[in-house]
Amino acid sequence: MAQIIWAIALLLVVGVSGRSLKPDDSELDASWFEEIAPIGRPLSDITSPLAPLENEEDKIVGGEPTTIEDYPYQVQLQNRGSFFCGGSIISPKHVLTAAHCTNGQSASSLSVRVGTSTRGCGGQVIQVSEIHQHPSFNRSNLNNDVSILELSSSVTIGPQVQIIATAPSGSELSAGTLTTITGWGTTSSGGSLPTQLHVVKVPIVSVADCRAAYGDKAITDNMLCAGLSEGGKDSCQGDSGGPLVVDGVQDGIVSWGYGCADPKYPGVYTKVSNYKDFITQILQRES
Repeated sequence: MAQIIWAIALLLVVGVSGRSLKPDDSELDASWFEEIAPIGRPLSDITSPLAPLENEEDKIVGGEPTTIEDYPYQVQLQNRGSFFCGGSIISPKHVLTAAHCTNGQSASSLSVRVGTSTRGCGGQVIQVSEIHQHPSFNRSNLNNDVSILELSSSVTIGPQVQIIATAPSGSELSAGTLTTITGWGTTSSGGSLPTQLHVVKVPIVSVADCRAAYGDKAITDNMLCAGLSEGGKDSCQGDSGGPLVVDGVQDGIVSWGYGCADPKYPGVYTKVSNYKDFITQILQRES
């Protein structure tokens, strides 16, 4: 499942996460990210919306199929009707996602699909009325990779559609904490998209270890990392913008990473607790 967002794809249509270059710890700069290929490219280039897939139970890197009833906060972001990123319901009229998914997009071209386990089918489809992208989002290094989508109408809450709480300001996750990531991302870097929602569980990696892997400049204080040192489990292209959850609270947003499930390179996520004020400010506009 995924992360691989490449800054070049970011400039195209929609971004998601994942990288193709290994950073040089001593000379890491914006040019490195500019050569990274984002999940952000139109995922329709990978597979048609409902193309049949083989071995569905093997989809998502190291994950397994699940149902929306187990993760009712998960949503699909659509660009002119085509799936391209994930997100989460944080109020009846707001969806939390990654800024690289919304960068350069217009609200009129975006909608969200909620309440369904199947990619591109079923549930409720609601038009996006406004994009609240973090004003300090940096597309070169993906710092402040967070956006909130305001919907034209409220979602209908039920067994398949629920709001998820976001991490409070100042909260920290210790290394080894098991996290849950869901989405319809590819099962390998550049692979096909599953039709069924998938879930994968990976532990938090310390900031020190993550910086040792990617370089000090790549991992900012607004990011957190999760994955296995041996690889094999991860989010992937198409998962961008989706939630990383611990004990029913969203602590991260799928942002980027070196490939998918690559040994020694954990996935990188936006640290939600650093954006509680931003989230609260947007949500209070509706109250």
